[in-house]
Amino acid sequence: MSIRTIPLSAIPAQIVSAVVNEQAFQIEIRQLGGSLFSTTTVDGELVASSVRAVSRGSITPWPSSAVNTSVVWVDTQGDDDPQYEGLGSRWILAFEEAVS
Repeated sequence: MSIRTIPLSAIPAQIVSAVVNEQAFQIEIRQLGGSLFSTTTVDGELVASSVRAVSRGSITPWPSSAVNTSVVWVDTQGDDDPQYEGLGSRWILAFEEAVS
């Protein structure tokens, strides 16, 4: 298995779409006050809404039968919670690619 990332831009509000292990993820990311939050839809089903982004935390922090893969926030320079200014460089979204 290899680690893959979902491309992000260093802007305070964005919607990204990615295929993660054959599932269609749509992730809305927005900065509110001093924190980032995400809302995630997988294969058209809302699975997590307004989840605060934390270093090493999943964008879908509770179990869901609709989600086969955990997508997590990674701080490439330490262990701080994500801020929009560093999205795509310091803070990334990563997942483990399944082997077919």
